[in-house]
Parts: sequence; structure tokens; C-alpha cells
Amino acid sequence: MSHRQTFPFDLTQVDTTPNTALLGAVRENVEDPTTGFLLVVGYGKNNSGGALAAGDVLQWDLSEAAGTLEEVAADAAAARVAAVARHTVADGSGAWFIIKGRAEVTSTGAITAGAGLAPGGTAGKVEAVSGNTEHAFGFAIDAFGGAATATCYVECPGWVDSGA
Repeated sequence: MSHRQTFPFDLTQVDTTPNTALLGAVRENVEDPTTGFLLVVGYGKNNSGGALAAGDVLQWDLSEAAGTLEEVAADAAAARVAAVARHTVADGSGAWFIIKGRAEVTSTGAITAGAGLAPGGTAGKVEAVSGNTEHAFGFAIDAFGGAATATCYVECPGWVDSGA
């Protein structure tokens, strides 16, 4: 689906038993009730063996069933980025993840406002794009004061689903 709607439940909802019918197959354009900004969200599952933290940058876990996400590999290509975790998601749980829009993202170090973002040297984190040698999947709205979380705009190119 690709239409704007009022989200039918809390964006921070985590399902301890994932809805397998939604895994990786649904994309929704929604208005974030806390900020009023338009987001594109997708439903996925964490099966990484540990919790995904709010602000983690994610990729598809190709060794698991469809719809399963994990932290993006250190220094991976920006094209691998599928989503950003909006909140903590325990192992084995399903949740809605941000694909496009305003998101809180965690960095490996200081980043200036306006800098492009690419996967960093630490799994699940970002760093500033260096020159024209890397492709960015978003940019920092706020500056990062070190290894921290800041507001960014993201467009995750790695999310591919059958509902678009």
C-alpha cells in the first residue's frame, strides 16, 4: 500500500509474536502523531539474537526468513540500508520501522548538521559521508556531538517489498 492514512495504532507498538502476514510485505505512508511529519514505515522482525536499539540502522538479514532485519554491517554500502529502528525491539519481536522521513539515528562520532550519512565503522551506526566517494542514504538535521543520537532525514534504499 502506498497512501497517506492515520496510523491505526501506536508507532511504538512491538509485537512479541510477529504478524507474519505483514513481514517485509507492507509499506505505509503515515503521519507521525508526535511530530506531524509524514513517514514511510514498514513492518519487520528482529531475529538477531539481541535487542535492536532505537536509532539503529538496519539491513535485511539474508540468512533468516523474509522480513527479518538486523543491524547494518560496518562500512556496508548505503544501498544495503533498509530501515531505522524507531524504538527498542526485543529479539523475536515484530515492529514498524522507519523507511523514509525524520528519524533519530545513532552515529559512531561527531557529525555536522547537513552532512550526508552512510553506514559507519560500527554495525548499526552511521558516519558522515566522506567527499563524493560514498553515496548517502540521508542527512543530519541536527549535529551529532560525538557517538550519540540525533535527528536526521533518511531514505532507506534497501527496503524492497511487495506492497509498494
